Amino acid sequence: MALHGYGATETQFSTLMPLDLPIVTVVPRAPHTVEPGFGWWTPEPLAGEELIDLAPTAGVDAAVARVVEIIEAAQIYHRFSPADTVLIGYSQGSSLALSVAARHPERIAAVASVAGFLLPTERVRSSTTPLQVLVMNGSYDTLTSAAAHSASVERFAEAGHQAAGHVDPVPHVIDDVQVRRTRDFVLNSVIERTASPGLECD
Repeated sequence: MALHGYGATETQFSTLMPLDLPIVTVVPRAPHTVEPGFGWWTPEPLAGEELIDLAPTAGVDAAVARVVEIIEAAQIYHRFSPADTVLIGYSQGSSLALSVAARHPERIAAVASVAGFLLPTERVRSSTTPLQVLVMNGSYDTLTSAAAHSASVERFAEAGHQAAGHVDPVPHVIDDVQVRRTRDFVLNSVIERTASPGLECD
């Protein structure tokens, strides 16, 4: 499953992240209209914080609940299990993907985040089957920070998950290196492991 960014649409994700893999892709639309697209919640910066995407708890709670519902429905419809399911997000969608993974690690096998971070209010749960976690950020991205990137990786690792982070010399975008890295991540975390042609992913 793929979660788009703030102000974007679900149709843009295949252009941003063309993985070219034998997978089923589920890309829901965020519920709130934000020109020129949609958002998962309304950003609400906290005083003194450099990060603009800290969010009101109610907004995150509603978005996480909605995504979990969609994951469950897609797994039933496509006959996938959590072991076949990868969640990928970009920008605000990546923070949402990490929140879903932090709260419900049993629902998915892996999560990849591009140009986002785990919200500091989240508590990462452990799981009997550790998640594969990939966090990618740009060193020129003014919407996140090196500290937020490191904290995202460390907090998943501390909860027992297999977390890796990469910082690339890019702004708030998805570049070709990140696309290739995500493709390899999906191959290694789900497709090659299960030898299955189906996957819940971007």
